[in-house]
Amino acid sequence: MPELPEIVLYAKRLNAVGYAAEYVHPSKPVRVHLKAIARGKELLLHCHDVKTDRIVNSYLVQHGLSGGWEYDPPRNVVEKSQLVFYRGSSKSSSCICFRSSLGAKIVEADSFSADRSPCPYSEYDLWEQNLLKKVRPGDRKKMLCEVMLDQRLFNGIGNYLRAEICAHAGLAPFQSFGAVLQDPNKCSALTKNTHLIPSQVVALGLNKYGNAQEQAAFHRFLICYEKQPFRMVAGRKMYYMDPAKQAKTADKPTGSIAHLQAVLPNADVLSTRNTMPKANASFARSDDGGVARKTASTAYLPPFGSTTSVSPWNQPTPLFAASLPATGAPIT
Repeated sequence: MPELPEIVLYAKRLNAVGYAAEYVHPSKPVRVHLKAIARGKELLLHCHDVKTDRIVNSYLVQHGLSGGWEYDPPRNVVEKSQLVFYRGSSKSSSCICFRSSLGAKIVEADSFSADRSPCPYSEYDLWEQNLLKKVRPGDRKKMLCEVMLDQRLFNGIGNYLRAEICAHAGLAPFQSFGAVLQDPNKCSALTKNTHLIPSQVVALGLNKYGNAQEQAAFHRFLICYEKQPFRMVAGRKMYYMDPAKQAKTADKPTGSIAHLQAVLPNADVLSTRNTMPKANASFARSDDGGVARKTASTAYLPPFGSTTSVSPWNQPTPLFAASLPATGAPIT
């Protein structure tokens, strides 16, 4: 199932392709540019009139089990798609389409679902505040790994992310969520890693659903999911590290720099342990109003397509800046 990083990367690709060209709106007599915003497990797709740049309408997309976006796919894929944008008037022309799957859903809407939390990747402060505010008494009694799938609290987190977050944070996934909230160190490790691990996947552009080479790179990044023992919890596999391995991981900087250098040798790994940018650092601004990058050796990666400005001063810093442009250039 696509999780938070996959939705962010879907939005990035849609913006790169969909806003650079004109498309025929599927139900209105107008040509449009496409602009996508990712938030947790949801994607909001705005259709902008090419003449006025006014938003004609918007679609809220939930990707289900394996839904995704295709660019000029085979005809049989297009015919089964829930949403198709053609470049020309003919159905044989170039197109972008949404590949449907079990549980996928598209509705016309101009905002994200109200019953989901803010995004731990792009709205860290709001997400952290929401987590502490929206916890119910019953949540505290549940296992940590169960609560981490509750999109009301952990929007965008799914099976592989919860396993990796717990492993890097040194947290036993089967302890009660209440026990984590009561311990300041555990709570801090949980919230920071819930931001950092998705940020790392996005920074590296890892593709869980890509070709064989891309899937192999994604698998090398993992230290827990599908590599450690698992226990069935509420019908889902929860992968976990044994205490000895977990203690070693927790003693290292989040993300384990040595591990990342070994499995991802081309990544520019940064020497930092959940450090924050200094207040006198110089930042360039991105077109979407987020922080584009720090003009120094470390970088804060902004939410792609977000319309909300994000303060970098209270954000955990990703551990590496893979595939970033030269210093001073904005991230696109």
